[in-house]
Amino acid sequence: MIVSSIKGCGLLKRSISLYIFIHILFPSYLFSEETPHIGDVLKKIEEERLYEDNYWRVLLHYKPERSGFESLIDDPSFFLSPYGKTDPKAELKATVREVFQSDKKDDEHPKCRFVARYEWLRDKLNIDEATFAAVNCKEYNNMINNIIHPKSLVLVFPASYMNNPASMFGHTLLRIDGLYQSKLLSYAANYAALAEDEPGFFYVFKGLFGHYKGYFKVFPYYERVAEYNDIEQRDMWEYSLNFSEDEVKRMFMHLWELKDIYSYYYFFDENCSYNLLFLLEAARPSLQLTDNIKPWVIPVDTIRIVKDSGVTENIKFRPAKATKIRHIASLLEENHQKLALKIANQALEPENIHSDETYTNLRSKEDYENPPVSPFSKGGLQYPPFSKGGQEGFEYKSPNDTDKIKILDLATETVQYKYNNRELTQDAYSKLFLAILRERSKLGAPEESSYNTQIPTPPEDGHLSNRLSLGLGIQDDILFQEIQLRPAYHSLTDPDQGYVEGSQIVFADTTLRYYNDGRIRLESFDMIDISSFSPRSNFFQPLSWKIKTGFSRKTYHDEKHLIYQVNPGFGLTYKNRVAGLWYILGQVNVNVGGEFKDSYAAGAGLHIGTVKKITDYWKINLSAESLFYGIREWFHENRAAAVQSFRLNQNNSINLSISWEEIFKNEQTEVKLNWNYYF
Repeated sequence: MIVSSIKGCGLLKRSISLYIFIHILFPSYLFSEETPHIGDVLKKIEEERLYEDNYWRVLLHYKPERSGFESLIDDPSFFLSPYGKTDPKAELKATVREVFQSDKKDDEHPKCRFVARYEWLRDKLNIDEATFAAVNCKEYNNMINNIIHPKSLVLVFPASYMNNPASMFGHTLLRIDGLYQSKLLSYAANYAALAEDEPGFFYVFKGLFGHYKGYFKVFPYYERVAEYNDIEQRDMWEYSLNFSEDEVKRMFMHLWELKDIYSYYYFFDENCSYNLLFLLEAARPSLQLTDNIKPWVIPVDTIRIVKDSGVTENIKFRPAKATKIRHIASLLEENHQKLALKIANQALEPENIHSDETYTNLRSKEDYENPPVSPFSKGGLQYPPFSKGGQEGFEYKSPNDTDKIKILDLATETVQYKYNNRELTQDAYSKLFLAILRERSKLGAPEESSYNTQIPTPPEDGHLSNRLSLGLGIQDDILFQEIQLRPAYHSLTDPDQGYVEGSQIVFADTTLRYYNDGRIRLESFDMIDISSFSPRSNFFQPLSWKIKTGFSRKTYHDEKHLIYQVNPGFGLTYKNRVAGLWYILGQVNVNVGGEFKDSYAAGAGLHIGTVKKITDYWKINLSAESLFYGIREWFHENRAAAVQSFRLNQNNSINLSISWEEIFKNEQTEVKLNWNYYF
């Protein structure tokens, strides 16, 4: 009996342990009988097949797969069913059970955690509010009623920023306007990868293959304006959306559900722009914006999709601080620009701008008769008439009050820019800023329209991101035809409208050629070809750079070989009235393959060029490169090209090019005509 009792107790202990284990591992509702009310609700869900409702699929980010559906959300905590990621029906039933049966309190209750699901279920099933558990969602109610006050929506597009790989294509975010008159006090939401500071190549590589987690975040809008507009020199476009207040509230409820929830970030498809479209669909499910996406998604493409859906009302351009500085500087002669810069650099007291002694410089008569050309003034610098000064030399006459206004306003903008970029301490900034304003107040207001920045072409009105090119040409007396496909995005020879001048971002540009002697060849495959030619001025000194890697044909002892190359470069870019945008870069080139010794060769040299816009429909690109190879092979490589680009309309252009190259003393000349279609 004693032995039997002990065995019985051991069996009982094991049974209890098994029971506890099962009920911890699985929700209790899998083993409990449904309450009559839950049973009725689940029956209605089955009868009406609510799990197939489009809004339910939007809330869970479901997309069709071969065997059904799969959510693009990867965080397990977003799902209430263990099968919720791939089973909309199981997730809906689990949501119903949790809302009715959960013993969690207040903010931890599913009703508060998944407010959009709850509201939809209540409306669809016509359930009395009293039927649900009495829960007080303090955190959510405080956020929506006391902080956000969602009333209207604005889609915001900060232009591309070439010095940050995460922002090369631009970005998109949503501004949620509430009760505040100043839009800077509104809140904004975006989706972004949680990435540590890494070199650009590693960021792109990891982003391509989903090695980052992406999160939705809500933040004060002024923070992003300060970051994008004031620090990163990015113009911003704001698109007002015609959503009702109820739709905006519905969008925010879904945004609340996505708090601290991750999905894996992919550089070309599941990125900042694509995931943001789910928020707009949650506001108005009939839009179905995420169904009209290409295999790759670029932020400006989502702007076009939203605009084509008919929800945009008006567009506002918010120029960057740097854009304002460049514009005001363009209204001044260069010596007056330098005065503003001296004030901003604390090398000149603002009150001394009223003194004639400030403008006295020693110069020769020849300086006045042959003034240098300024990149900021039409027709070159115009010095004031010279006269013999009290000392040896000539005197700059004091600018008039209109010029002084512009000088001080330019100094004000520059000081603010320096402070935003942490080039000035708070104390130094306050003293200098107030000193400038004190002198500025003595001169009155400028003409109202004098500082109006010319609004550029909106990004969505530029050419589309993909390009198909058909070409006909002659190379050393041999005719050829070529077809070229570029998935993304923009090159220096493309029309500039809607894009940042001097920028080039090319991915997977592939060229196939058929020569009339019967050869069919892969002429080139540019995996990455990125250039940033930002002009330097008195106020900004950016470093220009490029990186190109991929395959191209090169002549080696009268035979062309497909060579893999890596070609980085760094240098300077300037802009003036005559030459347009001109640049000079030092570069390195590493070639792998062909018949080089040990199958590789490396060299260094110079790359110079200019991009000159003749009219809105015609521009010219001239470039020349010279490289000396001294590793494994000793030879020179020289190249020159001239390309004329003609814009026919938004998505059609023609390029006429002539190029020459010399490798191993083998010369080759090529003339080519291309028709480009953007889609």
